[in-house]
Amino acid sequence: MMVRVTMGPGRAHRFHYHPYFEEAIFFLEGEAEQWIGEEKRKMQPGGVVHIPAGEIHGTYNTSSKPCVFLVALGSARFQEPMVVDVCSKSPWRELMDPDCEDYSR
Repeated sequence: MMVRVTMGPGRAHRFHYHPYFEEAIFFLEGEAEQWIGEEKRKMQPGGVVHIPAGEIHGTYNTSSKPCVFLVALGSARFQEPMVVDVCSKSPWRELMDPDCEDYSR
């Protein structure tokens, strides 16, 4: 599956993981903080990250401008659940602002 995301300022795809899907994110415009586990990377246009299946991650637009990126999810076969939200669990809830809006809502 591939989707194009436009994430407004102060929005996020909060900490979560995909038990059976690996993910690649390619950043097209703007900036974002990309968390993979407890490691944070500042992403800019042209940047790419790979997230293995089962790895907790989150994308946070902490800038004042929109961020645009492509997300590709892949698996040898489809299995449920596709996404498991962990943003309200420790240590993830302490890493980023809990009031940050989730873009997916």
